[in-house]
Amino acid sequence: MTNRSASSGPGPGVGSTLSFLDSPATAWVAVASMFACVALLAFSRVQDFDFFWHLANGREMWLRRRLVDRELFSYTRPGTPFSNHGWAAEVVLYLVFAATGALGTVLFKVALILLVGWFSYRAARMVGAGPVASSVLVLVAVAGGLERYRERPELFSLVLFAFTGCLLTGVATGVRKRGWLLALPVVLAIWDLLHGAVYGFLYLGVFAAGELAKRRPGAANGSPPDLRRPLRVDLALVLALSIGLSLVNPFGLRTYDFFVEYLRANPMVARIAEWGWSPPALFPLFWALFAGFAALAVRFRRDGDRTRTLVAIAFFALAVRYRRAIPFATLAAVPAAATYIAAASRAVPRRVAAGIGVSVASLLVCSTVFLKFLVGDNPYSFGYEVNGLLLPKGSARYLAASPLRGHMYNPGHFGGYLAYYLYPGRRIFLYNHHVVFKDLPSAAEDPRVLDRYDVQYAVLERRWGASAKYDSIFPPDRWALVFFDDASRILVRRSPENAAFLEANALQYFSPATLFALEQYASDPAALERYESSPAVALTLAHEMASCLRHYENRLGADYVAYLLLRHEAAVRPEAALRDIEAALESNPSSAYLWFAASRFRLRSGQVEMAREALLRATALDPKLVERLAQAVP
Repeated sequence: MTNRSASSGPGPGVGSTLSFLDSPATAWVAVASMFACVALLAFSRVQDFDFFWHLANGREMWLRRRLVDRELFSYTRPGTPFSNHGWAAEVVLYLVFAATGALGTVLFKVALILLVGWFSYRAARMVGAGPVASSVLVLVAVAGGLERYRERPELFSLVLFAFTGCLLTGVATGVRKRGWLLALPVVLAIWDLLHGAVYGFLYLGVFAAGELAKRRPGAANGSPPDLRRPLRVDLALVLALSIGLSLVNPFGLRTYDFFVEYLRANPMVARIAEWGWSPPALFPLFWALFAGFAALAVRFRRDGDRTRTLVAIAFFALAVRYRRAIPFATLAAVPAAATYIAAASRAVPRRVAAGIGVSVASLLVCSTVFLKFLVGDNPYSFGYEVNGLLLPKGSARYLAASPLRGHMYNPGHFGGYLAYYLYPGRRIFLYNHHVVFKDLPSAAEDPRVLDRYDVQYAVLERRWGASAKYDSIFPPDRWALVFFDDASRILVRRSPENAAFLEANALQYFSPATLFALEQYASDPAALERYESSPAVALTLAHEMASCLRHYENRLGADYVAYLLLRHEAAVRPEAALRDIEAALESNPSSAYLWFAASRFRLRSGQVEMAREALLRATALDPKLVERLAQAVP
């Protein structure tokens, strides 16, 4: 008879599986994976509209060696004073971008966000949460506020906010000595120079209020009074000293003039989405964290800490009303949520808790990879260049090389990029700064504003935000399209002073609709046949496309220029064809089709050696394409 007394435990393989989930190696692999996901989430293209306005200010401060506290870049509000509360961060960001470009800026952003993650992780560990639970919580907190983790002065606020939470949590739990509190006034003073430390003062103030409510002699639990100096006294002294040190900021209390403008019902503030409420449909992860925190706080209310919970509630309330506060709310929730998670983990078997933690970590890793690489192009896709789908890269290059004169019109979100790349040669119409421009965006929707400011050309949105309002402001009979890229388009007023320019540069056949038809060419090749069949039309279209592609990258368009020129090779002079090919190659050097066309026309013009070099370039880029073209073209 078989002795079954040893079989009372888990079945075959179950014990080993649980041991694997509960092993230190598994835990630290999960932690490393979480931090890798934090870095991966942060690794996205430079695309914040405000970033380049900050760069423009930082450049002027670095070159002039003085603060920028007046509007420099527009012709509509020149010299208007404002409190530049992020001036120190602007200088830092400019130096990073000027020295390392877009890639260095993205790496700098990743480093700062990893610091945010590390400080938050340490705070969670200080209150008893395990390594896997702490790292999962940090990843959820960062992902919940991901919209705000962009290349802007706010990044410094997020780092210092997480540091403040870590330091206060460490002191309150006894992990850090109270002497560490003396670092806070210095941190808040530096923070005030970088971005304005309003969130830091709020965190410290709410934390002190929580300690004041918690640490009282004769508490309800009957414990004896704390004979040491209460923590609330130290916090009050630190808060007072911090407020005093913040006055070293050259703008003083004017650093927080935004809130005054909000109370005044500033027209632009009312239009800025980030100061609106946070709908669940747009911020599901934030609301999921909010709901999870509330459920834990109710279930384990006796195991929580009043101060940490009060801080989390205060910032959650702020974030529900103002979406700009979402990343601060998710970070403020980390120590409080970690306290409840530590209590929850004690209520279930250790290996079950480990299994849950590893499962959630695996799900988050897969979700991060899916968002970054598999969803298709989105604002969070992996990348390190300036995002040409959101910013007017090509339009800025076109205008920098253009002889156009007069005043420019632009929407506010393009103002920063255009200011950085075109000032001082060209001045912008407006930028989305609430103090400087106030009601100008509303006025800009009135067609009469173009005559009031004698606007001669406009840089407008192309793919998104291009509402019907532009149809009435810029009717085709008065404005001509001369350029467009992936994000923007340039219209020029049909006026006597622009007649010569428009005769040479107005687009007759190349338009966003033409490019869309080209993008759908595989399914509907007949849509472009009316352009392709006529040599005169086809060659004009090729010339217009080449003039646009000189200033921005579009591989499909570059290939099509080569196709049109080769299809009507006998009808075009080699010199004219080469001018168009060289123009398109400036921003599209990876088009094997263009290099092959270049070799054909150079051969026709007698440039045998240059033709051979062009053919070698084409072959190196795409040998199969060159083989097909060589067989198709006589």
